[in-house]
Amino acid sequence: MGKQYQASLRQGLGMEYWEFLLQQEGDRHWLPLDTAQMEILEGRYRIMAHTSQANTPVQVQISQRLLDHNPPKRRSFKRQGTTNGEGLMVVMPFTRLQAGTWDIRCSGISEDRPEAPTADAATWAYRVQLQVLPPGVGDDEVWTLPLDTPLVYEPMGETAPDPAFADPAQGEDSPAEPDPTDIPL
Repeated sequence: MGKQYQASLRQGLGMEYWEFLLQQEGDRHWLPLDTAQMEILEGRYRIMAHTSQANTPVQVQISQRLLDHNPPKRRSFKRQGTTNGEGLMVVMPFTRLQAGTWDIRCSGISEDRPEAPTADAATWAYRVQLQVLPPGVGDDEVWTLPLDTPLVYEPMGETAPDPAFADPAQGEDSPAEPDPTDIPL
């Protein structure tokens, strides 16, 4: 997959600017999806596209890999849309994104064959992949230490400064500024 499949590009094949924007239900802010892959938590989200090309026909393809099936299955949805006069288009209305992998692909529709858009007929394409995680994944890994982890306390006494980290702006004889974080408790 080449650069034409980046999630957000300022220049591209036939497009000067393309960006996917994500909004979680209940949130007022939009998150630009500026990488080709992104991790989010399960929830209700919508996705918009913003481009410099106004009134442009777009083929939208959304697919979800259902991981709770054995073997995993894929569910896909396709539709055609058109950017408005400001280059905005709803890619996906508020939708409950369940855990799994969601692929969102938008591509240009060839004027030669608008009735049958295919990957071969696309004049440009942009995609983003969302790894949707179930609630609670990763919460404990970041902030909680296992109960049997010993805490190590180090004395904060006077130590000689390492000359390798000397500030060249200060002369050798000038006193260093006191470090407010080096206050004994």
